[in-house]
Amino acid sequence: MATLDQSNTSNTSSMLCSAYSDNSANYRGSKITIGAAGRLDSVKLYLVKVGTGGAAFSIVIRADASGYPGAAISNTITLDPSTLTTSLDWYTFTFTTKPVINIGDIVHIIIGRYTGDENNHIRIGYGNLITGAEYANSGAWYLGGYDLNYEEYYNPGPTNLKSVDGLGNASVKSKNGLAIASIKSINGLV
Repeated sequence: MATLDQSNTSNTSSMLCSAYSDNSANYRGSKITIGAAGRLDSVKLYLVKVGTGGAAFSIVIRADASGYPGAAISNTITLDPSTLTTSLDWYTFTFTTKPVINIGDIVHIIIGRYTGDENNHIRIGYGNLITGAEYANSGAWYLGGYDLNYEEYYNPGPTNLKSVDGLGNASVKSKNGLAIASIKSINGLV
């Protein structure tokens, strides 16, 4: 079961249009600083559809590149907006490629742009903070606006245990949120 790491759930009654009426942005996102070590499991976003919701859009986690979104570190999840409701609600997006995260890492939750019109589009809840808000237009990233409402979940555990030539066996247990690793030696090798 994934554990909540970071969230921005302030001011959830507001909405940010992510479609036709905001022609300045191809992507929307929020930059977050990771607070726990393990593997990033999923994110929740506060979404609503207007009309049919328009065309499909994508969610992806990107690494940080000098303060801006860099390479994708998770798989891309595509959502058909017709599955959303017409009231703001939380939707969970669970990644199959779960990136390794460490305390202090910076990652970007990115929502891909799609086509829609005045009567058929999605809206994304946003918060009061402006420290991590970002958007892209024609390939260039800009900071500004409001952070998305999100919750980021992870699976706790160490991220740097390795086996050399298959000779090391490691097991990991978690107690009170702390990861405890034990390594067995085979023929005196660890």
